[in-house]
Parts: sequence; C-alpha cells; structure tokens
Amino acid sequence: MRTITVSSKNQITIPVAILREVGIKPGDTLAAAVIDGDIVLVKEPESWVQYFQGSMKGAYGGTKESIDRYVLRERESWYEPLSEHISDSDPREWCKRFEDLYATDGSVRAVADTLMDCPYHVATFPDLAWLIPENGHPTDLTLTLDRLTSNHWVRRIPAQDDEPERYRLDGEIAASLRAA
Repeated sequence: MRTITVSSKNQITIPVAILREVGIKPGDTLAAAVIDGDIVLVKEPESWVQYFQGSMKGAYGGTKESIDRYVLRERESWYEPLSEHISDSDPREWCKRFEDLYATDGSVRAVADTLMDCPYHVATFPDLAWLIPENGHPTDLTLTLDRLTSNHWVRRIPAQDDEPERYRLDGEIAASLRAA
C-alpha cells in the first residue's frame, strides 16, 4: 500500500504507477464517495448504467424461476389487506404507532435504521446480526423482528432455495423515517 499526503490545500497527488494500473489518464474524471468511512475514487465510466449492470446479480435469486417466484410474491403482497392495526377513523394511526415505538425502543430503532441503510430497505438476518449486543442473544433480535413483522411495519420474505430469509421495511414506514 502506498502513502499519499494531503497538502495544505486539501489536494493529493496519486502516484503514476497507481494511475497506470487502473488506466487513468490526464483529463479523466473521477467520482469520489465515502464507503464505510473510507474515501473511494472510481474512474467515471461513460455510462453509469453499464457500470452498474449486473451488480445486483443474485439479489433476487440465482435462477430465472427463483426470480419469478420472488416477483410473484412481491406482486401478491400488493393486494394484501391493510393491517388490522390500521384504524378506519385514522389511517395514519398505524404509522404513528410505529413512530412512537421507534422513538422509545432502541432495538426497534436499530433494526429500522439498519434497514434504511440497506439497498431497497431489505436485509437478511445475518445482515442484522451485528445488532445483537456482545452479551446478548439472537433471540433478542428475533423478538424485535417478530414484533415489527406482526404489525406489518417490516415484511418477512421467506427463504427459498439457497437464499436466506429477508426482511423489508414497509415503504410508508421508510418514507416517514426519511421525512423525520
């Protein structure tokens, strides 16, 4: 690993060997991002669509059939009846109850915040397992997920083939968290 010094004007010089290794020439544009606390520079592609093409491979299944099953399950969920927890007199009550719980329960807040940071607000149990305290037990996370899924604030997507079970934050809940 090479060392690069930041100047007093917050500028850096990238060693020529690194530029040649990744094919960067004078006049090329770089995109910069912070990922997991690290600065990442990427040569800006001619087309971001082509750059990201295939990056979600396997996210919804490994075969055409498993992807079709996933899409079918998602489409069927569009027609699920509204939660019995939503009152007829105030349809926002269901969302307000979540916001109250989010404000008072640290484990609910941790799960919701983690799901908000995940692509499409979807994560597997292992993705969420880091939330289990050092002296905690996986049952604690399971109970929190059960509480969230029983109220339809989070949807449990059953495991299929070699895919693990997934959890997806409800879109309306995600919108209310973004707005807060």
